[in-house]
Amino acid sequence: MKNQIDLGRHDERWRGARFLFLLLTLLVVLLIQAIFHGSVIADLAVALLYLNALLVAVSVAPLPRWGRDVLLIAWGASLVLELASPAALGLGSLVIFRLIGAGLVAFCIVGILHYVACNRQATTDPLFASLVAYFLMAMMFAQLYVALDRSIPGAFHEFGSFQEFGAGQEFGVAQQFGEAGGEGLRRELTTFNYFSFITISTVGFGDIVPKHPIAQTLVSIEAMIGQFYVTIVVAWLVSLYAMRVPTRELTRRDEMND
Repeated sequence: MKNQIDLGRHDERWRGARFLFLLLTLLVVLLIQAIFHGSVIADLAVALLYLNALLVAVSVAPLPRWGRDVLLIAWGASLVLELASPAALGLGSLVIFRLIGAGLVAFCIVGILHYVACNRQATTDPLFASLVAYFLMAMMFAQLYVALDRSIPGAFHEFGSFQEFGAGQEFGVAQQFGEAGGEGLRRELTTFNYFSFITISTVGFGDIVPKHPIAQTLVSIEAMIGQFYVTIVVAWLVSLYAMRVPTRELTRRDEMND
C-alpha cells in the first residue's frame, strides 16, 4: 500500500513537471542545433525532442491506442530519414520528410493547447505548456519553410552580409546550402528555425526575405498567429489566476464560519 502511494506521488510530480522538462529540453536542443549545425548530433537531438513532445502530447490528449501507434510509427520513420544522409534523399522524399515532421509537431501543438484550454487550475503547468506550444509552432513553420524552399527554389532569399545587403546582392537559401551537400541541407533547417522564431515573435531582421507568394502567405500567417497567440494566452492565464483569488477567499470564509 505504501509503495502504491509513493508511486502515485512520483507520478503526480512527473505530471506537474513534464511541461517544464519539455521546455528545458527544447531550449537545450535549440542550442545543440546551433552549435552542432550540419551534424548528425543535431539531427538526433531534434528527433529526441520530437519524441519527448509526442509522448507528452499523447499523455494529455484523448487518443485511442491505434492513434498512438500510428504517431509512434510516423516518428520512427522520420527518425530514419532524419539520420539518413540528406544528400541521398531525393527532392520528393526530402519534402515529404519535412511535411511529416511538421505534421507530428502540429499534433503535439493541438494536444498541448487542448490540455491548456481544458485546464481550470491556476498552476505553472499550463504556463509552461503554453510556452512549449509557442516554441513548437515556430519549429513547425520552419519545417514547412524548408519543404517550400526545396519545392520552389528561390521562394526565400537570404542576404549574405551587411555590405551585400546594402548593395542589394542576394541569393536563395536552397541554392546556398544545396552546394554544400548533406551538411548544407542540415544547416538549412537551422537557418529556417532562426527565421521562424524571429517571424513568430514579429521581430523580423530582414536578412531572410520571402519572395514567392506562397512563402509570403505562410510568413504572414505565422506572424499573425504569433501576435494573437500571445494576447489570447496571456488573457487566458490572467483569467485563471483571477478566478483563483475569489476561490481562496471563499474557502477561508467557509473555514472561519465553521
